[in-house]
Amino acid sequence: MKSNTRVLKINDEIRREISKIINRDLKDPRLNSMITITKVLTTSDLKHSKVFISVLGNDEDKSNSLKGL
Repeated sequence: MKSNTRVLKINDEIRREISKIINRDLKDPRLNSMITITKVLTTSDLKHSKVFISVLGNDEDKSNSLKGL
């Protein structure tokens, strides 16, 4: 149980940091729509994370945002 709580805290911290990086540091013109990090799943050994995003806009905005990321 302690390990699971640790992974949940790490997931939340990764989500916050990636959001900050996207909003403040990335200057790619393809990232002009609103991008939200919805979920982060990290393996129990902390070697890999899967990041889920949501993009507000039409299909072209979504495609451009994915290419920019």
